[in-house]
Amino acid sequence: MSQFQANNPENSKEKHTLQKSSSQLEVKQAIISSLTLMDDIFIKIVLQDKRCTEFILQVIMENDSLRLKEQWIQKDIPNIHGHSLVLDCYCEDKDHNLYNIEIQNDSQEAIPKRARFHASLIDIHSLKKGQNFKQLPKTYVIFITAKDIFKQELQAYHIERIIKENGQPFDDG
Repeated sequence: MSQFQANNPENSKEKHTLQKSSSQLEVKQAIISSLTLMDDIFIKIVLQDKRCTEFILQVIMENDSLRLKEQWIQKDIPNIHGHSLVLDCYCEDKDHNLYNIEIQNDSQEAIPKRARFHASLIDIHSLKKGQNFKQLPKTYVIFITAKDIFKQELQAYHIERIIKENGQPFDDG
């Protein structure tokens, strides 16, 4: 009976299909093993899960009680007067603070002026006509980079505005 099975064409087709499927599985596993959070496709999938985004923000912001109200992936921020943006991940927390998380594989793209531009365009779209400037929410632009762009060997850099003369924070929201 075992000889019959070995010579049976249907069994050899099944065996070939199993080998092919096993080989495809190995290729897929190798691809998955090589992924890191810096891979565009992988991080977008991770950031689609609000709990994952919330956890990332809790770690970066050093705030375990941070809770997200809403989030958007690939949020389009149009600018009819100039450069528009597509934000990797845009979120609002329960306290109405806004966050823009950008994944930068090319560290040359993670320049301070780019962060400033992101914050500016977010501000423009956050304040509706007739609203008081005091209603402008706090905005955080977070660049997660593949390389240490400041070359100080730190895991994170929390950048804030300060008053140069007295070293006090300049709280512009």
